[in-house]
Amino acid sequence: MATHLINEEKQIIKLVEQLPLGERVTAKLAKTIEEKGFNEELAKEIHDRITKAQEKDEENRAALGRFSMELAGLVRRWRLASQSQHFAKH
Repeated sequence: MATHLINEEKQIIKLVEQLPLGERVTAKLAKTIEEKGFNEELAKEIHDRITKAQEKDEENRAALGRFSMELAGLVRRWRLASQSQHFAKH
C-alpha cells in the first residue's frame, strides 16, 4: 500500500535513483520507500550500500562520498519532519 510521502522522502528517492549501485538495487530501494515510506532501517541499508561501494569503486569514491553526505543531511531533515508531524497529531 502506498503511503503519503513527505518532501524529504521524495528527495531521498531522487537521490537513491542517482546512486551508482545498479539499476535493480536503486529501483528496489525507491519502490520500497514509495510503498512503505522511509525508515531508519532503510537509511542504514542505503548508507551501508554506499560505504561498500566506496570501498570497491576507486573511480566513483568521491561521488559516493558526496552521496553519503547528502543522504545524511536528508535523513536528518526527514527525522525532524517526521517528528514534527507526529508531534502535531497529539
